[in-house]
Amino acid sequence: MIYKDLGYNLFDISENYNDDWSSEGKNFFYENYYKEWDIIEKPEPFDVVLFHNGMGIVNHGGVLLTQGKLIQTGKAGTVVVNIDNESMKKRIEGFYTLRALRRLREQNHDNN
Repeated sequence: MIYKDLGYNLFDISENYNDDWSSEGKNFFYENYYKEWDIIEKPEPFDVVLFHNGMGIVNHGGVLLTQGKLIQTGKAGTVVVNIDNESMKKRIEGFYTLRALRRLREQNHDNN
């Protein structure tokens, strides 16, 4: 829902891949969405953070909120968690911004 106003539906790995896709060495994000997203160093609210599993395969993600919070969906449903805990930090693969969101931010900055 966060990206719907931009006309973009975030992917749902559970709907697009079978249950064991991450153990097969597949990186859904890279295979399907790399052209629409840029890796960034300094994330802002509504950017995406991706996490890797123990095999180094990106298998989870969430949308950044403010104050170190992340909204994610998993077995427990949709929850808000603190991204600053050590177990989360060590699994971060990277931060990404949707190019459409970046353009919107630039337009808003230019208008202010």
